[in-house]
Amino acid sequence: MLCCLPTKTSARPVAAHRRAAAAASKRAQCGADLPDWGFGPHHRAIRTLTVQGAQREYRVHLPEDYPAEGGHPVVLSFHGNGGTSKHQETATQLSESDLRVAGRGIIAVYPQASLGAGRKGDGSDAKASWQGAPYAAADPHDIEFTMKILDDLQDNLCVDTTRIYASGKSNGGGFANLLACTPEATDRIAAFALASPALYSGTRVECNPSRQVPILIAHGTTDGTIPYFGQKFGTKYETPDIDDFAGQWATRNGLDDAKLAITNPFDRTELWTWGEDGAKNRVERLKVDGMDHVWPTLAGLDQKGKVAPFDLTRTTMLPFFEKYTL
Repeated sequence: MLCCLPTKTSARPVAAHRRAAAAASKRAQCGADLPDWGFGPHHRAIRTLTVQGAQREYRVHLPEDYPAEGGHPVVLSFHGNGGTSKHQETATQLSESDLRVAGRGIIAVYPQASLGAGRKGDGSDAKASWQGAPYAAADPHDIEFTMKILDDLQDNLCVDTTRIYASGKSNGGGFANLLACTPEATDRIAAFALASPALYSGTRVECNPSRQVPILIAHGTTDGTIPYFGQKFGTKYETPDIDDFAGQWATRNGLDDAKLAITNPFDRTELWTWGEDGAKNRVERLKVDGMDHVWPTLAGLDQKGKVAPFDLTRTTMLPFFEKYTL
């Protein structure tokens, strides 16, 4: 058919004019022809946008049932430091043809980061990196880039604007957390998922989302890049203990440890949950014993040979996302 310290937040509705405009755009584009973006037989295109005078790219994949009545859910997936949108597509499996959210195929979107400052700070060892990391560019305008991607999708494709989600791995997971802390983003993105996130202070400061935010966090205990129990405290490369970080999100969402439940959904995997299943303030933390710095897959698609006891995308993340709309 192809053509830092948590603060509690209270729900704040998305501006009425924005929601009305988005709904009108969705209705219009679901009845329109496919835009001339160069979609080939694999339903994939590379899109270029201008952000603050710089050319930025993202990869987009359309599902086989496009266009579906009511529009398609959108899942943004941000790669790690030095990564590419192409590899993120492979690692996450988000472009697999049988994946569904609310019975409809997903529009999978893989933004490409711009070149950062590097760990030396002079650009000599720069890699593609996202805002909030100490090795990112001083002001890469990545939040603006993300908002422009959403505008571009909604203006041109058949999008369900109530079902937009953001995810990322490592530096991309840290950036997804920054989005979850940013009112402009939480006005448009329903839920978030972080895999092996690099949660530098720049991704956590002034975390004031516009509402309570459903968030899923997955991290391995043998992650040698971003250690589960935190690292380099007191430096710009400090990252938090993942249990503490998840608990801070629970506090921010108005929950406490009295709401904490513990289960073991997969081998070597402990799940902490705060809030009722499907509640708008739900927080989930997956602690995976023996897992390295990867996007979790049974086949080790992120880093060859580094497997996980479950496929995060298929068995956990998309079912989590399906429960949440704006």
